[in-house]
Amino acid sequence: TIPKNTTTEIKHIYRLYAWIDQSVVISNNGGDYTPAEWANLYASIRVDVTGDFNEKEVYRELTPIERAIKNKEESDSNCKDKTIWTDSEDGIIYISGDKDCIDFNYLWYSGKMWRIIAIYPDGAMKLVTDNNITSISFNESNQVNFYTSENTKSYMYQWLNEDFYDTLYNASNIIDTTKFWNATMVGGNDISVKPGTSNLVTANVGLLNSYEYYNSYRNVDLDSKGYLKMNYNWWLLNPYSSSTVRNEAQGYNPSRDSVPTTAIGVRPSINLKSEISITGTGVKTDPFKIVGDITSETENQMVNTRISGEYVKIKYKDVNQEDTLSSLYRIVGIEKSPLDDTKMITKLVAMDYANNGANMKFATADSNGNGTIYGSGTTVDSNKTTWYSYLNGTDKNSVHNNDGWFDGLGYKDLLTKGTYYMGDGDKAPKHNYKGAICKTSDINNKIKLCNKTANKGIFNVGLLRYGEMFATQQASDSSSLAVIWLITKTDLSFVRSVGTFAGADIDYSRNAANRPTKLHSVRPTVNLKSEVKILSGSGTELDPFVVGL
Repeated sequence: TIPKNTTTEIKHIYRLYAWIDQSVVISNNGGDYTPAEWANLYASIRVDVTGDFNEKEVYRELTPIERAIKNKEESDSNCKDKTIWTDSEDGIIYISGDKDCIDFNYLWYSGKMWRIIAIYPDGAMKLVTDNNITSISFNESNQVNFYTSENTKSYMYQWLNEDFYDTLYNASNIIDTTKFWNATMVGGNDISVKPGTSNLVTANVGLLNSYEYYNSYRNVDLDSKGYLKMNYNWWLLNPYSSSTVRNEAQGYNPSRDSVPTTAIGVRPSINLKSEISITGTGVKTDPFKIVGDITSETENQMVNTRISGEYVKIKYKDVNQEDTLSSLYRIVGIEKSPLDDTKMITKLVAMDYANNGANMKFATADSNGNGTIYGSGTTVDSNKTTWYSYLNGTDKNSVHNNDGWFDGLGYKDLLTKGTYYMGDGDKAPKHNYKGAICKTSDINNKIKLCNKTANKGIFNVGLLRYGEMFATQQASDSSSLAVIWLITKTDLSFVRSVGTFAGADIDYSRNAANRPTKLHSVRPTVNLKSEVKILSGSGTELDPFVVGL
């Protein structure tokens, strides 16, 4: 029996747990219940409330996301009844609406910005990243299933549950791994069709399926207005046919599908446990934050103790000895120094393009187009017309009339050389992202455990490799984007790049667009020395860490 609330200010939350003991023998019309009958048994529970009962006097503390929904609908009449849609079959509440209404479901966790897209009846919540995290192929040709067994797991499943999962802080205490990912095939152009249940997958990390994506804009019935619409292409979870997988593509309707070898953007999805507490208001400038995430109290903490995804600006003295901040970087990961393996260095990628987005060659090449090794070529590049020569060079560049990019940095004394893997592109499976770092003979092992390719270099400045964190387009407006080089070759005469819609092309067919002599832009990567500390900031894009000695 639960006592009635005495005032509207006193609010009680009760959670009732019940356990059915299958060892107890109960007669079922003369026979005992079988285990299968027990599994389908429904229990009815009666709760008596003392005192006079009035439904309007029963109160429950709203969860932060429920409060955000309520506040939005009450404060903006245009959003009334346009923020959620409830699936009557399973009771899942989907955040559904256009960009103007759905501005209250941002959540910052483990160095990434997420969007809450659904609330389960038990209080667990489904999230998807607010942006692409990388760009890779889903799997090999005609292999369209996300996961059916350990022997048939897709490249996508492996990347999400090995590489990406390892970047999530305190994940075992935060992520709900009991929910299924519905990767069942849905054919036809009607994206509102709910998948069947023939391929339910248990995984730590997944993707949104086509039905979940449709529910994010069901209230406006036009995906171009939905809050998850981006200027990039990104994979969905379920197959469209026996040879293609669904994806969401800029400029197309959401029934788009592609062969699994196509390399496009990846927006990981996770489920938060129901007992997780969150703070904040959910708007982008004050996103929800998880109690149990890595702390933001960081002053004098070493940068190499932080996590992939957090944002950084480097503090240094300019030529006038005035304190100055670098442009914005993002932490890619923490790695061993190639100069001293007892030290851990912090790999950063620039959010801006080098040299104001100029287009330059990846490498020089012979008449057959061969020459795809970053840091070399078949001829001497005295004018620094390749990205390696420009980014790492120290001599005056007669073509661009300035010193090399690294030499011009006012904070280069805070940086150190890093190891860059370029993959066995002429030998390894061309679509498996692991070929960018693992030896061909070790391609099936986890990246952290595989024997690394011998095709590597130690540079001051490098580029992201295929399948690495943030090896995709990151800006918010694709109209201003350039195609960017990755450091990964695909054979002796082609190199990976990421296009303006987040496609990580091999590009054999389109006029040899990815030969090393083609002109593309870059976002450079550098490495902070192990002794660099955090001076201020919280690591978000709007409040990045300020770091220095």
